[in-house]
Amino acid sequence: MTWLSSIAETSGHPTGGMVLLSVDTFTAMGESISKTMPIFGKGLRLVRGKRSGYALAVGLMQHRFGPSALEQFRRMSGEHSIGFDVGVGIHAGQVVATPPINLTDHSALAGFFLAHGIVGSPTCLEVLKLAVREPEYRIGVAVAVRSINEGRKGRIQKMIESVLMI
Repeated sequence: MTWLSSIAETSGHPTGGMVLLSVDTFTAMGESISKTMPIFGKGLRLVRGKRSGYALAVGLMQHRFGPSALEQFRRMSGEHSIGFDVGVGIHAGQVVATPPINLTDHSALAGFFLAHGIVGSPTCLEVLKLAVREPEYRIGVAVAVRSINEGRKGRIQKMIESVLMI
């Protein structure tokens, strides 16, 4: 195995030793997670033909990696890199955002987490265009975009809006 096709993973290993996991292993993990966790399953449905990149990203996100390692794996996913970005985006969105209590549909939640997790990515626009083409994901993306924009407002702007009831 070359270092590009495997990664040394020490976190979570009972002995603290090195464990080599292949790309195929991470992809299998991602496919398994997508079958058991509904939000990741909806993300898999969203990417359709880019499934292997998505499954690889979902499997990788269960471990610790630095940005350079993630970029290496993304490049390895080749034409499936958009699927990879969707997988990373949904996972990252679950880490950084709390959905509104009334957003319960799994497709809408996948869209919500994807929009929050993909912000700042070079492929953000392309990924969000993919998500809003599907009506069931669009509502989650819209809710996320609204909350992202609200979060970017400055303290003074929020105070003025509350006083003026805008």
